[in-house]
Amino acid sequence: MEPPFEHEPGCPEAIAQGCTCPPQTGPGAVIGSDGTPGFVCEKDCPIHGIQVVKRALAEGWAKIVQRDEPTRH
Repeated sequence: MEPPFEHEPGCPEAIAQGCTCPPQTGPGAVIGSDGTPGFVCEKDCPIHGIQVVKRALAEGWAKIVQRDEPTRH
């Protein structure tokens, strides 16, 4: 499986390519109820948005979390 994205959300390289996600330092910006680390992503981000999340879900790189948790992948 190929990772869902080349650059982490909010990093300078991703922002240079049009990323609109907030800056963060590696996985761990969000911790799921099962303790797994994740990223905070903007749903409309052209690099990390919903279309990429759909592909990541299909390939097993992301999972759906409870509704009261922030979006992460």
